[in-house]
Amino acid sequence: MRGGFGGFDIWKCERESESALWGEPENMGSSINSTGDELYPYIRKDGNLYFSSDFWEGMGGLDIFKAQKDEFGIWQRMNMMYPVNSSQDDFGIVFQGKREIGMFSSTRDGGKGGDDIYSFILPELELNVAGKVIDKSTAKPIEEASVTLIGSDGSIKETKTKSDGSFKFNLSQYIDYLVVGTGEGYLKKKKRFSTNNIIDDTTFVSNIELITISKAVEIPNIFYDFGKWTLNESSKTALEELAQLLEDNPNITIEMGAHTDMVGDSAANMKLSIKRAESVVSYLKEKGYDSDRLVARGYGENRPVAVDEKLALTDTIFVEGQVLDQNFILAFEKDKQDKINQINRRTELRILNTNYIPKPEYFLKYKKNKMKFEENLN
Repeated sequence: MRGGFGGFDIWKCERESESALWGEPENMGSSINSTGDELYPYIRKDGNLYFSSDFWEGMGGLDIFKAQKDEFGIWQRMNMMYPVNSSQDDFGIVFQGKREIGMFSSTRDGGKGGDDIYSFILPELELNVAGKVIDKSTAKPIEEASVTLIGSDGSIKETKTKSDGSFKFNLSQYIDYLVVGTGEGYLKKKKRFSTNNIIDDTTFVSNIELITISKAVEIPNIFYDFGKWTLNESSKTALEELAQLLEDNPNITIEMGAHTDMVGDSAANMKLSIKRAESVVSYLKEKGYDSDRLVARGYGENRPVAVDEKLALTDTIFVEGQVLDQNFILAFEKDKQDKINQINRRTELRILNTNYIPKPEYFLKYKKNKMKFEENLN
């Protein structure tokens, strides 16, 4: 019909319910249709589209393509390749529900003549997620931590970590997953992954670092321009993880504390650290997090690092319990001094309270996300 790209095009119609009237046809667009022929559309329960085309990059004649929407909602197509496709016409693929079993038609050599129907079966993949739950500040495994696996198919699995902090779950294909780790005295941490585009046996490695509630924890990879409080572009990943931490733990209030080294004037260092802490808090506020949950505090050079077991393993100059103060630093050559000063320059997270009651906006957002998740299940 008019409005297409030429030849046969694939169009779609939508309706609000099974009893409602169909809307006007809409062309599937240039990601699917071409100046050639696009035919035999089929949509699986996972939302992926299958169709045949004699135009897009192929093996000859009509080839079967799989199309899947990316994170921006744009269809991305891929040729199904051999043995589904051949140098002849291949078309009309259908699947048995969510199983990798189905049929398609082909005029390939070796048939009975003309268009023949072929069946196929793809053995189920061996899919797993495995990892360890680790204390972020000490890098030690957490035994008996709780790990929950939530799938977009409605599945929920739970386990406890072993003595080495390890856990493992079996997975299914074409599912979006959420892994939630938590433990007594720790904040909750979530990780997301998907088996949608996996074509080989795969074990996802997903280590979960939990932040303790009892003491301040350094947030690594937060950088500022030299002598300034402007957040560096390299800090983006760390800041997004920090925002996700607030999202995963809606009942906490936090202090962001910035620390400088001993170089320069102490008053200037104090002012600089305050500005740096405020920069992090401002970023979180811009992301929509309630200012009542956020406190910015600068410590200047007044709270040098006390060596813990993890730091003591990095260099023989460090002894557990040693404070990296001015007297300690000045006993070394300049290269060692620079290394120690770098350790003292840090941004830390400290949990102030775990009883914060979110404002109504949070529950509205949560309800909206839950409804969206349930729609995906259907």
